Amino acid sequence: MLKALNSFKKLQEQTPEERVQHRENTLKRLLHHALNNIPFYSKLYDAAKFHPDQFRSMADLTRVPKVTKTMLRNATRSELAPPESPDNRHSHYLSTSGSTGEPVGLYKSDHAMWMFMAAAFYRYQQWCGDKPIQNVLYILDDK
Repeated sequence: MLKALNSFKKLQEQTPEERVQHRENTLKRLLHHALNNIPFYSKLYDAAKFHPDQFRSMADLTRVPKVTKTMLRNATRSELAPPESPDNRHSHYLSTSGSTGEPVGLYKSDHAMWMFMAAAFYRYQQWCGDKPIQNVLYILDDK
């Protein structure tokens, strides 16, 4: 958690231009990873005649094929799963609660989960400062 928190804090210290550059580079890597490792995205990109090299900046985001919840629900786990390899062995299948009707399942890496928790903790810490107990509203059921 500390490693992820430190990474997230470094991102927060970047200039707006550095953040945009970081987002673009991260998205480029993600698009290539999806094409080369996840059957669902390989088929999607092929059907849309899209290649990750077409994405050069955030202005090109509209070129990336859209994914809907229905598409994810209709995909099999094997189509969404990363291949078995040392780099991908720490991926977990997660499902939403289905609050809008039907649950949606997806795979998430340990790294992505740690970064999400680090971001939440960082924001909580920014909001609470050094007095987390005093700045939180607790709602208790008296039953």
